[in-house]
Amino acid sequence: MDPTYKSHRKRKFDQLRGDPYWANQCSSDPVSELARARNRADLELIDACVPDPETDVNNHAARLSVRTGLGRGQCLALCDIGLLLEALPKLREVIETTLSFSLSHLRAISTGVAGLAPHQLAAVEPHLVELLTPVRPRQAVIGVRRLARLIGDLVAEYDDRARNDGTQRVHKGEGVTVSDAGDGTHSFVTAVLERDRATELMAAIQGVRNQEISQGNDCTQADALLKLAQSSTNAEIVINVYRDAAGGPAWVDGAGWLSEVATEEWIQRATHIRLSSDSTVTGYRPSESQVARVRGRDGTCRFPGCDVPAHKCDLDHIQPYNHESPKDGGPTSSQNLHCLCRRHHNLKTHEGWNIDRFEDGTEIWTSREGDIATSVPSGPLKNVGKQTFDKRATRKMETIHKRHMDWLLSFCEPVDEHYELTEEDEKRIESLTDEELDREINQYFNDLLDGD
Repeated sequence: MDPTYKSHRKRKFDQLRGDPYWANQCSSDPVSELARARNRADLELIDACVPDPETDVNNHAARLSVRTGLGRGQCLALCDIGLLLEALPKLREVIETTLSFSLSHLRAISTGVAGLAPHQLAAVEPHLVELLTPVRPRQAVIGVRRLARLIGDLVAEYDDRARNDGTQRVHKGEGVTVSDAGDGTHSFVTAVLERDRATELMAAIQGVRNQEISQGNDCTQADALLKLAQSSTNAEIVINVYRDAAGGPAWVDGAGWLSEVATEEWIQRATHIRLSSDSTVTGYRPSESQVARVRGRDGTCRFPGCDVPAHKCDLDHIQPYNHESPKDGGPTSSQNLHCLCRRHHNLKTHEGWNIDRFEDGTEIWTSREGDIATSVPSGPLKNVGKQTFDKRATRKMETIHKRHMDWLLSFCEPVDEHYELTEEDEKRIESLTDEELDREINQYFNDLLDGD
């Protein structure tokens, strides 16, 4: 390996080993300092506006509007944020210490938890702090929309009526309506669907369009929709549903985490089951399993701070693929692929951004001018295949315990088989997931108890 490249990688790796902090906390960057100064000023304004809980709302909002030049809604939003930060001091501490979060972030938090009761707020506070705490040095600040969705998922665990991130279905039922567009030529077709069903519809439309284009035909999304309605297509549509082998809620790219009922409906409709793993293929185009793996791992566009869903992104080779001499370029492997929205794909290609990727999926992005930010994966597969030292120690302990039980049982009479773990058995146990190992051990002891 080129010594210069090794030195570069070491410097990047050393950056990951430092204390985590948000990218806009870089004190040497004057733009970051100005942004944080604005956030500090917003906090000071919030403190100045926060009312006593017994204060009359209308009079207080009117006075603030006159004194700030802001509208009633903006003034009340500042009050709501201030009251929330008074109720959650640990949340306030992380916001005040980092000064990394804008007024839009604070409004998303305040709005997102508004449906919770006071005693539920206290229980949610540690999780909110965790959402606002970086895990890598120079990590890009979480996007407002993604933060709102994560808070929506969080509050729904405490009270499914409390979700207030704009994703819940407001309409009484699903439906499709047609209305005049007003230009004398067109009409609006509006469909109101559950999120997972809307994702399925758009996947079908895009699948038909892709098939038509691959056959050399012009096809818009509107054309594809009509082909579906006219049953004049045989396009195969693939939608990946992600779920832990041990059970729990499912995740659909574009719809997010599903309810228990929706999860069971999608699992019953599944036609194929795939165990996700990293892989490499020859050629430029990723395989279907790689597409599913990478989208499920990344969750969104991997440019720091971008929250465009993975299903709307391109799969990009981090180390560019060499079409003329593939062995001299980056491989088409799941580790060398990531999700980029079209805007940031073009940015990487044409504006000289450099990316260093590490085994845990962390990416360090560096601009031509020297700006640095860190991106971490956020999809349901982000930790699949990752083995911590805690997991390794637990696995070794369980292997040793099982071997000891086999040794003790070898003295029992009658002995129908020789109980001793071979090296191959130990390797197989090491390769099992925690859930698979638990099931195997439980089954092992149940069989012993049921035996004569």
